[in-house]
Amino acid sequence: KSKKNRLYRSLKISPDGNLIAFVEHYHGQYKVKIHDIKKNKTNTILKGDHRLNRIPDLSHPSISWHPNGSVIAIFEEKKGEVLLNLYDVEEHKKNVKPLLNLEKILSCSYNVKGDKIIFSAVNNSQTDIYQYSVLGNSQIQITNDLYDNLNPKYIPNTNEVIFSSNRKELKNSNPKIPINNKFDLF
Repeated sequence: KSKKNRLYRSLKISPDGNLIAFVEHYHGQYKVKIHDIKKNKTNTILKGDHRLNRIPDLSHPSISWHPNGSVIAIFEEKKGEVLLNLYDVEEHKKNVKPLLNLEKILSCSYNVKGDKIIFSAVNNSQTDIYQYSVLGNSQIQITNDLYDNLNPKYIPNTNEVIFSSNRKELKNSNPKIPINNKFDLF
């Protein structure tokens, strides 16, 4: 049951279909919640920002389920820093890791093995695709151009990535300021 004056977004169903993770925004504060379908029970696993009557930043946090369904990755912003919070839903424990040289995470997705996360992030006011190694706790930049690179996903059962971009072609990696607002998949 939804509450009045709250905004719900980033609905993600666990791989086994028993849990639903989502973000709730209310008066500038966000909460990441998990709803257990079998028990019909909702728990708050994370709170962020202060509860003030202001326009909320609806671009964060960004969430994604691990393929085995036992961990949810939550990318959040705190005190000017981007953090990756790996929340274990069985143990109810958080594992927080800072991500360097990033301003904001826009979207994210695990690969099928669960050892890598692909995400779209902002750095120096530029949106690019990055890959994060969960075990190595390291990130590499996949794209580096002026085009908007959004919503990356791993192609099922591969390590290949598909993403949305307003670039004209894949080979053009050093364009002038893009004026194309039409997005396509690459």
